[in-house]
Amino acid sequence: FYVGKNEKLDDFLVNRRKTKLLLLVTSLVSSTAGAGFIFGTASGAYQSGISVGITLTLAYVPGLILVGYFAPKINKFGRKYNAHTIGDFFAVRYSSRVRLIAALMTIIAFFIYAALQFVAIASLIKIITGLDFTIGLFASALATITYVAVSGIKSDFYTDFVQFWLMIVFLFILLIPIGFMNLGGLESLKSLPLSYFDPFAFGGIEFFIGGLILGIPILLVSMDMWQKIYAAESEKTAKKVFQLGALIIIPFAILPTVIGMMGAVAVPNSDPNSIIFILMTNFLPTGLLGLGLAGILAVVMSTIDSMLMVGTATLTKDFYKTFINKNADENKMLKMARIFTVLFGLLGLLTAFLYPDILQLGLVGTFILVVLLPPLIGAFFWKRANSTAAFWSILIGFVVLLIFLPSMPKTAFIPSILSGVIIFVALCYTRKTRL
Repeated sequence: FYVGKNEKLDDFLVNRRKTKLLLLVTSLVSSTAGAGFIFGTASGAYQSGISVGITLTLAYVPGLILVGYFAPKINKFGRKYNAHTIGDFFAVRYSSRVRLIAALMTIIAFFIYAALQFVAIASLIKIITGLDFTIGLFASALATITYVAVSGIKSDFYTDFVQFWLMIVFLFILLIPIGFMNLGGLESLKSLPLSYFDPFAFGGIEFFIGGLILGIPILLVSMDMWQKIYAAESEKTAKKVFQLGALIIIPFAILPTVIGMMGAVAVPNSDPNSIIFILMTNFLPTGLLGLGLAGILAVVMSTIDSMLMVGTATLTKDFYKTFINKNADENKMLKMARIFTVLFGLLGLLTAFLYPDILQLGLVGTFILVVLLPPLIGAFFWKRANSTAAFWSILIGFVVLLIFLPSMPKTAFIPSILSGVIIFVALCYTRKTRL
């Protein structure tokens, strides 16, 4: 609330493009390794072993390095065109209608991501306090939406800094004692079936290979990454953030994997989505349990606020300013940004209430962002890339995803991305290029 006093629009959306390296690194790691990453990895490890954790690690580390490669160009673009969203890039490179459909994909995906965070925090509240899941959802939503609406990304960076260190305490000081002092350490894993050590156990070899091929570039189309790049004080800082983040994020994937597998031994037949919470309540003494709860809240809130900021920026810049009120001044846009934060958060809450599955929610959100990859990569590297190809690639890829998602919930991105690439390449050769 304090840092949000007397804010301007650029403060709210990109912190005046003056953010230092330390704040950006802690924000990157704490928001990337959030509820979906940590709790989803633990959930996947509880159900099938090392598969999810290995796939995430092998995808996220080179993925962050890849984003770091493009970060200087994106930072320069942001300053040149006063950009705040990935839609701004699509508008400059392609057209307004490509901006619109790219923004729509971003909104849908980050609705789902926000819902995922609400599910995680509500699960925590239910297990620790016994409150009904619905009450937990509404309570968590009210607190998070309020502070994000008041202070925007500037406060997001400051709170993420604090939350990063709480997450370190949570993962390294609390979860390690649970696993090695109460659950028997790595020796306990010997009792698990051999399938738990199969890197293809979750979704088969298609998910593993596809996760690597598409998981590496997927961060490039994630708008929370673009917001951090836009907010960096320089092109050099923007690149270094992701290089450091790639190293720091590795243990955030390894530890939840080990703990989830230990949980499969210690408390079988439990809810996979709540396995970390269950282990904490069963094996931590009162004092450490309180510290652990603070760590979990940090994990969840550090990601919720980033998700809300993505939705806010997209709705404000790509929809309101571009298509609804082109003459809106800065004060009007700032007011609408705060309103959109509330609306976006409430819609994410509704999604969480209707579909409270942490791991599957994260997958669906990621699959939706995948459809943006062909036109984005084409925009950077291919002069023949044009608006028609970009628009239909995104639209057809999304429709194919919806068709295959019910029958292929873990691998529907494969036909989706293939159809998108085919449409993009074909139309790039048959339609006039717009540079």
